[in-house]
Amino acid sequence: MNEKDIADFKDKILKCISNRNSLTVSETSEITGIDFDTVFSLTSELAKADLISSLNATSRAGTEKILSITPEGRHFQKVNSYSRIFEQNLLEKKEAKRKTSRDWLVQIVSVIVALIGLAWGIYKDLQSDKKDHKIEQLEKEITRLKNN
Repeated sequence: MNEKDIADFKDKILKCISNRNSLTVSETSEITGIDFDTVFSLTSELAKADLISSLNATSRAGTEKILSITPEGRHFQKVNSYSRIFEQNLLEKKEAKRKTSRDWLVQIVSVIVALIGLAWGIYKDLQSDKKDHKIEQLEKEITRLKNN
């Protein structure tokens, strides 16, 4: 199960619970078509987020939870959804990745430009040394010719 599926399942569960006064996990699982264990786990997450209230109960069939939506859950459902949050997070991740790639490219270009500048400076320094050496040779030749 991927993050998109989880977001869709949470939205389905919230919608299902908000349409009734209260439901059990089994009923929610039947209505939404989502497997019982998944609903049980996701309702725990929704309860931690204060979007639903959960009352644990035991029966002959085993552990059950009685679920109802909270005012925060109703408000969340009206103004937002887990699917929308997932899409926003996905877009933010893509933008961050694009920005990181752009930053790396800028750094690589900067290093290349710095290396070219360094190489150019060394080349010019060597050229200058060769000219100085040639001038010294010419001065010696002029001195030798004057002395003769």
